[in-house]
Amino acid sequence: MIHRAMAGSIERFTAILAEHFAGKWPFWMSPRQVIVIPVGMGFLGYAKEVAALLKKERFHVGMYSLTSQDIVVHPLTLS
Repeated sequence: MIHRAMAGSIERFTAILAEHFAGKWPFWMSPRQVIVIPVGMGFLGYAKEVAALLKKERFHVGMYSLTSQDIVVHPLTLS
């Protein structure tokens, strides 16, 4: 009997990793390529400009929003 599993083992491995990490991928496996972090509220405009430039170059960009209570990560949306 000849056994041939071209993509089966890769799919199983990916499923096991997804289940193990519960969707919270480690940094080295994260689908986000860049996360822009402004160092203060005064730099928020520049951070958005940098994120927009990277998004224009087809990078997967996320951005930290500074709030009074905590830091929230969200995908970049430019309006």
